[in-house]
Amino acid sequence: MERTIGGLIPIFPLRLERIAMSYNFPSDTVEGMIERNYEQLFRQTGLDPQEWIRHCVEKTKGQTATPPNYGDLLIESAGDDPGLKQRLENLRRHGVRDEDIRSWYNMHILERTCVLETLDFMRLAAWNALLEKNWDPHEAKIAVCKKLPVFGDPDNPNWGDRSGLTEEDRPIPVELYNVASDFVAQHNNDPVFLARLSHATSLNAVVRQAIRSGELFRASGAPPGTISAGHAEAKKGCASVIVLVLSLATASCLLLLLF
Repeated sequence: MERTIGGLIPIFPLRLERIAMSYNFPSDTVEGMIERNYEQLFRQTGLDPQEWIRHCVEKTKGQTATPPNYGDLLIESAGDDPGLKQRLENLRRHGVRDEDIRSWYNMHILERTCVLETLDFMRLAAWNALLEKNWDPHEAKIAVCKKLPVFGDPDNPNWGDRSGLTEEDRPIPVELYNVASDFVAQHNNDPVFLARLSHATSLNAVVRQAIRSGELFRASGAPPGTISAGHAEAKKGCASVIVLVLSLATASCLLLLLF
């Protein structure tokens, strides 16, 4: 089955051999742990690890620093904060579970920023690569949407250029990043899944269908509405050990194009 866009070849899964390099950040810092964990991803995405981390650090400036158990605190504080309670209820309406809130917000803010900034870079790079091959801009946008997910606020009425897209293609809540990545990674070589994707308007539409059916959450080993205690406990250690969200298996779901 066709696995490329316009003849461009996906380079994921990432190569298993480690790239020899000298690290720029101390290993006991957040930057150092991200640099070591994401080294292959950054390099195979065409990014210099040190420069990209510095870019993401700049992006976090001005944002409120969050504690390592921020996801737990959000859930625990909702009962005393009507605004926060409404926010979490809105997320749950889109399929987000307490476990997903913990999984995402217990990550360090710099790691969350690195993940989203890298995905945005990949999306723009893929679109530009297709334009260089004389693709129509609209067709290029649709093609990229079938290969790379879009995360954001699904309730935002101004979520972007919707020509050729449907409500099913709306952004996926960012809190579902980890479980959505697991889901796509587990089905990445499944011909049935790839056929579904080829007939869908976007990868987001396939993920959204999986949210409704519960299929998305079976990929993470926990059904909708439940919390895996072991997983939640592991996420509490994010302050000392950065969890590798884009593992070699998970990264394969992104199908980054070789330019």
